[in-house]
Amino acid sequence: MSKQKNQWQTRLILILMLIFIAGSFIRLYPAAVSDKPLRFDTYYHVRVAELIKETGFIPNFDPWPAGGRPHTYPPLYHISLALTSVAFNVPVIEVSRFFLPVLASLTIPVAFWFARKFRNEKTALIAAFLLAISPYLISSSYESPQVIGLLLALPLAYFMMNSKYLYSGMLVSVIFLFNTFIALFLSAVILIFLLSEKRFKAMAKTFWVPAIVLALFFLPRLDAFSCSNFWIGPFFISKSADAWVKFVTPAFLAMVLIPIALIKGKTDRYRRFWYAWVGLSIVLFLSHYLTPIFHPWRQDSILMFGLVFFFAEAVSGKDKKSLFFLAVFALVSLFALNSMYHSWLFDRPLTSNEYSLINYVSTLPQNVVPLANHDVCSNLMTLTNRSCLLDTNFECIPDAKKWYDYENFFWVRDSEQMRAILSAYSVNTVAFAGGDWAQSVIIPLDVNKQYSAWLPNTPDATLYEINIRQGNLSYYSERP
Repeated sequence: MSKQKNQWQTRLILILMLIFIAGSFIRLYPAAVSDKPLRFDTYYHVRVAELIKETGFIPNFDPWPAGGRPHTYPPLYHISLALTSVAFNVPVIEVSRFFLPVLASLTIPVAFWFARKFRNEKTALIAAFLLAISPYLISSSYESPQVIGLLLALPLAYFMMNSKYLYSGMLVSVIFLFNTFIALFLSAVILIFLLSEKRFKAMAKTFWVPAIVLALFFLPRLDAFSCSNFWIGPFFISKSADAWVKFVTPAFLAMVLIPIALIKGKTDRYRRFWYAWVGLSIVLFLSHYLTPIFHPWRQDSILMFGLVFFFAEAVSGKDKKSLFFLAVFALVSLFALNSMYHSWLFDRPLTSNEYSLINYVSTLPQNVVPLANHDVCSNLMTLTNRSCLLDTNFECIPDAKKWYDYENFFWVRDSEQMRAILSAYSVNTVAFAGGDWAQSVIIPLDVNKQYSAWLPNTPDATLYEINIRQGNLSYYSERP
């Protein structure tokens, strides 16, 4: 019996190592073959980390977007990038390519450890496997320190389920200093979890440390956070759900309902925690039908993280139904992952002709501040230290409506919509990337093409000068 147990333990370790190696390779390979970070969000973090590395201080002001704005992002991710850059003597932008994918890979063995503590080795292996191949969790491994929050969420949940509330609160505080949104999400999950058990004293034990940390972070920055009214602005801006949200909503709802239907037995603390997690994340995802304030591209990865543990438990049985759903989920994940590897998701943000456009803009006078999409603006500001009208970080937006008009500019369907935005904000220069299909919409307007770079079978990357006369933008047919 002891010999069989040892053989099983050896096989278990080998299987887990294979899952970890495969999951790590899937995450690290795209970063390794690209010479630049894969997500435009990263470029914002690189700029801040470079500033910390150069000055030794956390900045209070973000100077890059036109007009600047207060810097309110939590500091630990930027400090971590800066310290790693100094320790290994490599540029911050190189560190940023691998920092989050490495930490995302570590969620695989931590997920195994966590599920094994509360369930069994088979469930733990399935959880590690599903997490390793989840296309949503892989695609979110490159852009936001929310990845760090997901990694730390598992020891946080471990302490919570073992009634170590102080330790859970300390981890919430650490996560907050990496990313506000994931810390607030986890705090809400904990509140729902403890309220469901009527553990009111546990709430106080959990949140007194985070309350102190938040006060220490916010109070010295009251002036900076005076922009909070503008940040809340997007909540009240009407924005219909886009095609992607509508397409995936039925699939997400099905993935929530299937494991709930398959799971049998009483609800214990482990299940209750993941019920709170999945329930809250699906509500926040569906809120995008009303407002863009809860970013749907992040909610899918948070939802899938919770579903991994639901599915692992639901399909860990030996019956045919469990095996069928495990096989279906795995095959769908692998198919989606294969599709992602052949899509733009694992390409560097811009093509070579678009980088040529950025180089051209960098040679223009400093007072030329273009309107461009997120990818172009983030690369322009980070690689050339130039200003741009649209940035990637949505905290402390000085004018929320202007910001979303700029964002939607590249998706308008007719010249009149484009004309209204350009005239409203006196935009005088627009840089179009090759993928901006709205570039064709600007042609009828009174504009001059200043620069264009192209590749075979690739749309032009083009800079346009806008001819505004007496405060108005005309059509070519209306020119005097």
